[in-house]
Amino acid sequence: MRILQVISYMYPAWSYGGPGKLVYELSSSLAAKGHEVIVFSTDAFGEKRRDESDNNRLNRKSISYYFFKNLSNTLAFRYKIFLPVNWILSMMQILPTVDVIHIHEVFTELAIVTSFFARSLRKPYIISAHGTLDEFHLTHRKDWKKIFINLFGKTMFSQAQAFIAATVQEEKEYEVFGVNKIYRIQNGINLHEFKSLPKSGNFRSRFNITQKEKVISFLGRITHLKGLGLLLESFREVCKRIPSHLIIAGSDDGYLSFLKEQRERLRLTKSVHFPGVLAGEQKKELYRDTDIFVYPSPKEGFSLAILEAGASGLPLIVTKGCKFPEVESHRAGMVIPTNGKQLVHSLSYLLQHDILRKTMGENAKRLIWKNYSVEAMSEKLIHVYETISKGK
Repeated sequence: MRILQVISYMYPAWSYGGPGKLVYELSSSLAAKGHEVIVFSTDAFGEKRRDESDNNRLNRKSISYYFFKNLSNTLAFRYKIFLPVNWILSMMQILPTVDVIHIHEVFTELAIVTSFFARSLRKPYIISAHGTLDEFHLTHRKDWKKIFINLFGKTMFSQAQAFIAATVQEEKEYEVFGVNKIYRIQNGINLHEFKSLPKSGNFRSRFNITQKEKVISFLGRITHLKGLGLLLESFREVCKRIPSHLIIAGSDDGYLSFLKEQRERLRLTKSVHFPGVLAGEQKKELYRDTDIFVYPSPKEGFSLAILEAGASGLPLIVTKGCKFPEVESHRAGMVIPTNGKQLVHSLSYLLQHDILRKTMGENAKRLIWKNYSVEAMSEKLIHVYETISKGK
């Protein structure tokens, strides 16, 4: 099949979150299965635009990438408003040749225009909202999103051939908009990346963390949407009881300065660390030296970082907003409400019980390796692609 993937930002543009990495791994898996994959994206990358050096990590032999220039990189980086220019001609050349179009976003120009021309050319398209339609995210810039849905969203949704939901909760979020052609397909990661981890101690030594001290880690976008302020407040209580360090790793989405001020105010400068973006071996060194991986987000699509940490054998503490009840049902960690008291209790309890942490980490590894590979995800999506391309 000839498949077009559409997303406004692409790996390794960490400033915009996990979907870019997911689309990259998915596209690579589809290409490895013999399908022809094309990716439409923009030059959004971070504070600077994407350039050719940023594409060195991409598989460009079996996947065709189109990175369209944004009208304003500031709008893309600061406000997540992607306005690609000079791309309509490329789209009109490519769209008639593809069998199916997979749009990985909702509130963007790429999604609007691609779906419009897909309808005009009678090309089937499917939508993955990646958690952006939950109530929490809809309240962020809600007036703009309400206008968007009324002007473009209703038609875009009603004419889509299918919707992909990563969780049961996301299925319900789609249903609010009156759609019913929903396939539940869990996100997946490239498990081979975590088949072996570096030796222990590399990450700890960089921050002068002793083996006797515990390490709690978060990895993701540093934004007010992730519950990181609550995590710092909770950690202050935890480290009073247990010698420990908190690592908050990831790209700054305008919230890092606030967290650094909060760290100063809470007098945690020696025990809270912000190492920035970690990828490749550095990311695996973090996982290797971590005792507990925590994700305190009030609402989340479906975090790839949680899957990676679990695949690395880490016990998980996640909020109910992460939409991952399997963590609790498989005894891979704890699923808690988004409040400080529960976070303090859960972190403290697990840090004090070494055997339980080890058991939960082993359970997390089994859970992820059995159920959340990108290969399994791509197989299920191929079935959806084939079904809608044949008009079934």
